[in-house]
Amino acid sequence: MDGFVELVHAAFIVAARRKFSPAWTRAQVIHFVAQVRGLLSERPHLVDPTLAELELRRALGENVSVQSDLATRASVQFILLDALTASLDLDGQSVADLLDQARTEATIRLALSALVRRTSLLPPSRL
Repeated sequence: MDGFVELVHAAFIVAARRKFSPAWTRAQVIHFVAQVRGLLSERPHLVDPTLAELELRRALGENVSVQSDLATRASVQFILLDALTASLDLDGQSVADLLDQARTEATIRLALSALVRRTSLLPPSRL
């Protein structure tokens, strides 16, 4: 993932956890996705409800398998991120705080990913 995609992904996770933590139910996730799809009633194809629910559950820490391409998942996350931030009714400072937290998490994930790639390129004797 490039930096922007990783930042959006991290912001999506942070926003989802702020919205649904400390405890959440599948029913809450389903209801939220239904509300988002209702707002997109003229373009319902933009959000696959099953994928949206799986992405939210995954962001909330559930171990789920998501069978979709990266571009589709990123699009769903971006739409859900917009809905999550709107539902959290964040002021300017709260949005900045969310983005700061997401930036920190994205930077860590990118650094770890680069380290894994670099390590996988080393010959076995250098590991």
